[in-house]
Amino acid sequence: EVVGAVVPDLCLRHLHLSSTLGGIKKARRSYESVLFQSGYVRSCEGMDDDEVDGIRSFFEACLEVEKSNATNVTMNVTQKEDTSKMIGRRSAKKIKAKPMTATTTAVTKKEMRHRLRRIYDAAIGFFQEGGNDASAMEYKKRRDEQLIFA
Repeated sequence: EVVGAVVPDLCLRHLHLSSTLGGIKKARRSYESVLFQSGYVRSCEGMDDDEVDGIRSFFEACLEVEKSNATNVTMNVTQKEDTSKMIGRRSAKKIKAKPMTATTTAVTKKEMRHRLRRIYDAAIGFFQEGGNDASAMEYKKRRDEQLIFA
């Protein structure tokens, strides 16, 4: 039966399309509706291997969306800080440029960690509820490594 593997593929395609056409906000809306509102990924119990692999790919794509956004935010923060140093305080006031501060960077980093944790926790719950402890442990390990050193 092919039907089970189709749903994760559609979710993945929708995430990719949302990200490409609408940016990070649309991508988040796409994955949040699947992960946190639909109930579809609460457990892998009763799913065949193809469907589970498809959902695993979806989790990975969600993590990648947030990680790539974090990289873009970090690059933008660095560029804005460098620009504000180059143009000086008076010029910055004239053009109303607000340099990103360490506080802004920390808030952004905190938000990124929160979003990553939610995705990792959804993956862990999905595998734990379905009795796939090995995959749940893999995601726990990655979550802890990613978020402790982030």
